[in-house]
Parts: sequence; C-alpha cells; structure tokens
Amino acid sequence: MVSSAQISESKFIENMEWINLNPSQSDNDEFVSKSAELITFHVYNYSNFYINNSGTKELEGEWDGNPFKEYFFIVYSYNQLNYKLLNKKFNKVDACTFSMKKLIESYMIVIKNNPKLRIKTLDEYSKLNESDLQKKIKKLVK
Repeated sequence: MVSSAQISESKFIENMEWINLNPSQSDNDEFVSKSAELITFHVYNYSNFYINNSGTKELEGEWDGNPFKEYFFIVYSYNQLNYKLLNKKFNKVDACTFSMKKLIESYMIVIKNNPKLRIKTLDEYSKLNESDLQKKIKKLVK
C-alpha cells in the first residue's frame, strides 16, 4: 500500500527518467521534489537495498565544485534501484554499469550546454564500449 508520502514503483521509474533527461542543480525545485520522492520510495519500499557508490571512486575530487555534483550523485545512485525495478533482478556490477551509462548520458547533456564543466574521467568513460566500461566498473565496485 502506498501512502500519500510515497510514490509507486512506476512513478519511481518515471521520476528517474525525468531526472536522467533533465540535468538540474540543487536549486531546481522540481529536481529536489523528484529526488526526495526517490529517496522516500527507497526508504519505505527497499530499505535493505544498498546503493553502491564505489563505482564513482575515480570521480572523487574531480567533480568537487561542479554545480551538478549532487545531480550526478542522484543519477548514479538511484539508477541502481531503477535497474533492479526494470529488470526484476539484481547484479551489482550490471547495476553499477547501467548507472554509469545513465550518468554518462546525463553528463553529455550537461556539457552540451556547459562545456566548461567537463569532467576528465567521464569524458574517458564516454569513449568506452559497454564491455570495457563494465570491466572498468567491475574493478571499482566492492
């Protein structure tokens, strides 16, 4: 049962799609609202689901000061749960690779409009094919 404070699984997926396609900074009310709904859904429905952020280790320090850092973090983190909902199964490396692919797609939207906000590691990841990206993520994910 979904209370008024919670969203449905389909609404989670819909919110995640919107977030993936609409890079936002933390002062964007719609982004903040949709992110809060994702977090609430996670806490109430999948409280035992561990979000693994070790796949972003190589970005640490590099995305500091970037006005989209919080956005990138939400994209990477909650696409893991999105992967689980879309696939009805969970494989940590596959989920983290899926999340990184979504992060790269969102990042490409950001730099199209803001080329000065480039992040070297994401530029390098964007050039990898899926197999090589998965190998890279596998080395990072605990």
